[in-house]
Amino acid sequence: MLQSPRLWHARTQSLVAGSRGLSESILTAAGLVIALVVAHRRARRLGLDGKRLNSFVGWLLVGALIGGHVADLLCYRLNEIVDFSQGSISWHKPWELLFVWDGWRSVGGFFGAFLGAVIWRTHLLQVTDWIRFSRYTKLEGYWFVPRERAEPILSLADVALSVFPVAWVFNRCGSALIHDHPGRRASSKSLFAVAFPGPDSVVLDGFGVVHGSVPRYDLGLLELLITALLVVAVVAMWKRPFRTGSYVCFAGLTYPPARFVLDFLRRRTGAVVDPIYASLTPAQWGCAILSLLSLIMLLWIWTHPAERGLQV
Repeated sequence: MLQSPRLWHARTQSLVAGSRGLSESILTAAGLVIALVVAHRRARRLGLDGKRLNSFVGWLLVGALIGGHVADLLCYRLNEIVDFSQGSISWHKPWELLFVWDGWRSVGGFFGAFLGAVIWRTHLLQVTDWIRFSRYTKLEGYWFVPRERAEPILSLADVALSVFPVAWVFNRCGSALIHDHPGRRASSKSLFAVAFPGPDSVVLDGFGVVHGSVPRYDLGLLELLITALLVVAVVAMWKRPFRTGSYVCFAGLTYPPARFVLDFLRRRTGAVVDPIYASLTPAQWGCAILSLLSLIMLLWIWTHPAERGLQV
C-alpha cells in the first residue's frame, strides 16, 4: 500500500457486479425520491399541477433509462450486437437493446430524457386500437396518441432541472463509494489520488474491502465534488426569481462542460477503456452537443419576451 498520507485509499465493496450495482442503485433511488419530493414542493409554490409534473418526470426517467442503455450499446459495445468486418453485416445479439437494465451511460440518458420530454409534449400513452378485424372485433393496447394541442414543457423542465443536482449527487456518491470509474494514473502525493487495486489484487465475493496500491484519479469521486458544488448553487438560486428556462440552461452549461474536462482523465490504456472518436470519448461529444443546445436556448430565452419565474 502506498505510504503517502494524502492518498485516498480505495476501500470499497467487492468489485463483483452484484454488490456494486446494489449499493449504487439504492443511493440512486434515494436521490430520485428526495429530488421528486423537493420538485413537488417547488411546483406547488410555482402554481404547477403535481399530476402533470409526475407524468412529465415519469417520461423523463423512462427516456433516460432507454437512452442511456442504447448509448451504452451503440457507442461503447457495438461489437456485441453487430459486426461490420469483411464488408458484410453480421448480427450477434440485437435483442440486447431490449435489456435496458444491462449497461447505462449518463450522457445518453440525458439525450433520452430530452426525447422523452419532446414526446410527452405532443403525445399521450393510452389505450387505442392496435388492429381492427371487423366492426366488433379488435385488438387494443397502449400506444402513442397525438394530443389535441402540444403541452408547454419549459416550466416543468425548469422544475425538474432545478432539483437534478440533488438526485445526481446521490448517484455520484454510489460511484465514489464503489470506485467504479478509475481514471489515469496520478501522483501518490496528489490530493485526489485513490489507491486502486492492481492486476494481482484479490477480489472478494459479495461485500468486502479491497486495498489498492495503484494511484489513479477516481472520476466518480471528482464528479461527486463537482455535483456537490452544483447542489449548493441551485439551492441558493431557489430563493431568487429567474426567467423560465434558466435552470435548464444552468444545468446544461455547468455539468456537461465539467464532465467534458473530466473525461480527459479517463483511462486510455488497459483491458477496459472507452472508445475514442476523433480524439474525444462519446461522452465528450455528447457533452459538447448538450452545452451547445443549452447555449442556444439561453440566447433564445433572453432575446424573447418571457415570464419571470415566481420567487420560491
